[in-house]
Amino acid sequence: MGFTSCLVKRNRRTRKPVTAALQLAIGVVTAQDGSKSWATLGEKALTRDILILGARGAGKTSSGIMPILKQFCEYQAGDKKHKMSGIVLEVKDTMADDVEAIMRACGR
Repeated sequence: MGFTSCLVKRNRRTRKPVTAALQLAIGVVTAQDGSKSWATLGEKALTRDILILGARGAGKTSSGIMPILKQFCEYQAGDKKHKMSGIVLEVKDTMADDVEAIMRACGR
């Protein structure tokens, strides 16, 4: 189960994104019966700080930052009035190309 487009709901006929409440998938929860569901942060929680900790080379950027950025870019990307905007402040020189690829894939 990957993070790609996990919260982008699409119209079955047109395949266009449907406006939905903003939620960020942060992981998978496995119930005792083995069923799985997304662990999410709702819109109110997203106005708070998010902290990602890990050792050097642990994948904080690739498994934490990039999926979050992709989900934000995909949220209402087809709706010019409601799509999200933001600023990416990059500390790692290697991240610019990845961010550009995500933005282009989301039509930005």
